[in-house]
Amino acid sequence: MSKAMETLTFDKKDNSANGLEKLIIPEEFVRDLHYSSEKHLMIMIRVMGKDSSMVRDYFKDAEGEIFSIESTSGFGMDEISNEFIINSLYMDEGPSLSVDINQEPAMVRILMDLEIYD
Repeated sequence: MSKAMETLTFDKKDNSANGLEKLIIPEEFVRDLHYSSEKHLMIMIRVMGKDSSMVRDYFKDAEGEIFSIESTSGFGMDEISNEFIINSLYMDEGPSLSVDINQEPAMVRILMDLEIYD
């Protein structure tokens, strides 16, 4: 899997949940981005550090929600600018808190299967 070279902007259509309306994911956190069919978009993001909790909270319970997603054009893909509904979402979090001196930074990984919303 190669790293996607695109910055993604997510805009919730129902911004009543979780308080944050827009979320920008810089290109270094977008791990994979591709269309699995004409109407299905697959996205994998991995955020490390202090922003991982904000991203986790933004996508918590997001299955079935509608998002407007925009991207910059990247290698091998056109710009994305459309409304999508999240069909399925898998989320896992990185190292747990510990008292170890050499602990790894917090991390969240999110895999999304989205469908163009008509």
